[in-house]
Amino acid sequence: MKKDERLNKELFFINNKKYFTLNDLMLEFNISKSTALRDISTLEKMGVPLYVEYGKYGGYKVINYNFLPPIYFTDDEVAAIFFSTQMLNSFISTPFHAEYKTIINKLFTTIPDIKKKQIEQMNERLFFNTSQQHKDSLFLKELLLYSIEQKVIKIVYKKNNIEQERWLQPLGIQAMDGNWYCPSIDLEKNTYYVFRCDSILLVELSSKYVAQDLSAYDIRNNFLLRKKTSKAKSFRVLLNDKGIEKFKKRHYPNMNLNESESIIEGWYEPHEIPFMTHYLLEFGTSAKILSPKELILSFKEYLNSLLLHCD
Repeated sequence: MKKDERLNKELFFINNKKYFTLNDLMLEFNISKSTALRDISTLEKMGVPLYVEYGKYGGYKVINYNFLPPIYFTDDEVAAIFFSTQMLNSFISTPFHAEYKTIINKLFTTIPDIKKKQIEQMNERLFFNTSQQHKDSLFLKELLLYSIEQKVIKIVYKKNNIEQERWLQPLGIQAMDGNWYCPSIDLEKNTYYVFRCDSILLVELSSKYVAQDLSAYDIRNNFLLRKKTSKAKSFRVLLNDKGIEKFKKRHYPNMNLNESESIIEGWYEPHEIPFMTHYLLEFGTSAKILSPKELILSFKEYLNSLLLHCD
């Protein structure tokens, strides 16, 4: 094991202990006493807050337990961190927007000039052509933290230019097509609902309802919380190869692709017909709605309304 790699591992080993001895370090990393002493000296120079206790039962104590140890990165790792954050540039707001900007600034000021030049050159050759966020979302950090803490909140939500109070238990936040969304349990209606974060005007904690235990919840499986009502309609849509490619790029929990028949099968609630119409419109001629008739009719009516704007 190289010295730099060993020092990094020693940092985390020490950070998980309030107290350790020289022998602990020797056994853990299979090193000699002299090497262990040199490593401890190097760690102290790096700023690790160690206190030495001498005597028969002496050892080392970590001052400020659970400090964040310095981590050393290779050139490629630095570049990977820098460019992974560039994907966030398409967003006006993120849960920790100011913090990630600070990280980049700190990182950039600590690397050698030659590496700065390389990153600047790579930045001119690498571009993430993603959907841009145009409306600010003010409460992303609160929504994320309250979802982790399983809190009940009251929000003021603006929909169709009408402001309304809603009580919910946020389940997390997710980004799609340049917008942030907050999947939630709507506690008044006891149903799953997805809120547009840029339409949330106020967030505050509430004791009006009792939060559900969703500690095992994973936002990637949010469809498990969505309950199908008795009024839900089933639909089937035939796709060509281009349509299948589009579906795999973007689809929703209420639909699945039957690849053997090249058919989307799923369901929607009656109030979701406009959403389904707009979603399927994106497929163009690569999709054909097979059923139900009301979805076909909605699709035709929307197309006819578009034709009226062509005169």
